[in-house]
This record gives sequence, structure tokens and C-alpha cells, in this order.
Amino acid sequence: MKKVTLFLAAFLIAGAVKAQDSVTLDMQLLPNKKYDQVSAQNMQIEMAYGGESKKMDMSISMKGNIQTDKADKGMIPVTMNMLMSMGMKMEGMPDNVTNNKMDIYGRVKQGEFVPVFDSIVAEDMPSTAKQAAMDMVKEMLTKVSYPKKTLKIGETFVQDVPVNMPLGGGAMKMNNVVTYKLTRVEGKKAYFDVIHDISMDGDLEEGMNMKGSGKGKGEMVYDIDTKYPVVYNADMDMVMDMEQAGMSISMKMNTKITQATTVSKGK
Repeated sequence: MKKVTLFLAAFLIAGAVKAQDSVTLDMQLLPNKKYDQVSAQNMQIEMAYGGESKKMDMSISMKGNIQTDKADKGMIPVTMNMLMSMGMKMEGMPDNVTNNKMDIYGRVKQGEFVPVFDSIVAEDMPSTAKQAAMDMVKEMLTKVSYPKKTLKIGETFVQDVPVNMPLGGGAMKMNNVVTYKLTRVEGKKAYFDVIHDISMDGDLEEGMNMKGSGKGKGEMVYDIDTKYPVVYNADMDMVMDMEQAGMSISMKMNTKITQATTVSKGK
């Protein structure tokens, strides 16, 4: 009997170890959930032009949540409540900080990860800024796509994230090729190393041209039970060159991003 018990214990342990060799990705927003999120983006920028150089620090912090309701005919109502703070410090200029509170409403197809937002409430923002915020959220979210697949330790998947950003009278195009590599699975969490390969170019206002590139690395933690990425970090370095009427401007930028999400039962 003792030998049988030891055999069963060894069999169960072996099965548990084997189960940690892979993870099935199935990212989605679940009904009746609350996703509390805190994120910070800090940018250190150094610009050189006309024999001079200036340093600038920019920060964007966001605190809020995504709340989902019960599914109705295959669709889940989604509300995003967000408090966003943006700060800028530049040599020779006064510090600038702006705070905005936004409530964005939309829905997501049951079993999917990316919601479609169609309305926004932000009392302190002018209508043009509200529309710009909606357009930015839509642009960013519609470009994000995660595969529904099983990955073994060491396997990868690639995300191609193109973003078009209007700037003044022109636009900037940026493409971020993101490679995720599964490094380990512990308990109910899967850990990924993340590599960024960035390219950008644009024709800005008044004939200014811009080109740039960058590299970065980070980490993502996927929670298996809630089907959601609960940790996302990135550290990216970019170099940009701009030219206008024979004048050249070079820019170096380091961007650090941290985001943490806690998932709980909704109302």
C-alpha cells in the first residue's frame, strides 16, 4: 500500500511539473469583472540643435479601472474610468502639469480582449481634446492583438503594432515590432521576456521631416485564471533626427513604462 501511495504521489508531482512547461494564451475581458490599473510612463529626452543641447523630462501617470457588466447577446458593456496626469520639465522653461479625468464607454465581444469605445465624458477637456483622446485610445487598442494559442517554454509570438499620430499639420508613423518569449510558468502565472524593435518617420508641419529608430526590452506577466496581463514593463531607447529648412535637430529618448493590474469581481 505504501508503494502504491508513493507511486501515485510521484505520478501527480510529475503531472504538475509537466503542466508548468506550457501555457495557453486566451486573453480576454471577462464579464462582471473590475480591472484596477496603475501605470507610469517616464521619458528622458536630450535634444541637440544649432550647437546647443537641452534636456527635457516628461511623465504620464494613469490610475483607474476597467469595469465590465454581464454579457448580453454576445457583447459585454465596458466602462474605463481614468485619472491621467501629464508633466513636463525643460531647461529654461517653467514646469507644466495637467490632470484630466475621463470616463470612456464601449463594449467588447465575448471572448475578445480589445473593446471598442464609442463615447467619452471628461468635464475638464474641450471637445477637440475629447475627440483626440478617443481617437488615440481607438488607434492604440485596435492595433493590439494577442494570439489564442498554446506556447511551450522558449517559444515566441510576434506583435506588429503600427501607430499613426497626427502632429500639428502633419503626422508621424511609428511601427513597434514586439516579440514575446515564454520563459517560465509558475503557479497560475506565465512570464514573458519582451523585445521591442521600433521604427518611425513622419512629415510634420511646416516642412519638417523626421526619422527614428529604437530598441527596448521588458517583461509581461499573464494571469491564467483571469486571462489578463497583470504586469507589463518596458525600457526603450530611441534616436530621432529632424530636419527643417536646412536646420537639423537630433533627439535621444529613454522611455520607461510600468503597468500593474489587479482583477477582482465586479459589481
